[in-house]
Amino acid sequence: KDLNTWLATLCVIATVNAIEIGAFYVKDILWIPASHRFNVYRLLLMTSASAVGIFQLHEFARNPAKTRFGQQAWVIVLIMATEALLSYKFSGDIVQRGPLSRPWLAFWAGVGILLAARTIAFLVPIITEQSDRPVSSIMNLPDSAGTSPARRAAEAAHVPA
Repeated sequence: KDLNTWLATLCVIATVNAIEIGAFYVKDILWIPASHRFNVYRLLLMTSASAVGIFQLHEFARNPAKTRFGQQAWVIVLIMATEALLSYKFSGDIVQRGPLSRPWLAFWAGVGILLAARTIAFLVPIITEQSDRPVSSIMNLPDSAGTSPARRAAEAAHVPA
């Protein structure tokens, strides 16, 4: 619907992928067998915590009254960052096992091009049709007085009797 929603959706997709790849990297780096209970507990914990975090991200992106990121969303971000640092520190040659094959490289390059094209497709109409509007209203941000676009629209629609 708008650029903020699109970018929030991309963030959610990146978060879910980082959580999933983090599970496999941590399992591999710490030499935990696939059948160990730790893997199941970790995935259950991350699934339950991520559900709340994704809801908080959705609320932050969609509700102009929300000005702060939710606590559970921050916890998920910090867990992902910790796992990424752990993977980087102890990975050794895990990441450098070999180059990406040409078909997979072409596939992911195509996905990246499609995502960039879709993002640009959001921006071009906004910029061309609404070039006279301030950037804060285009990006669904509060103006200098702190009034959100939703509140301005509600005030404009309100006609006293």
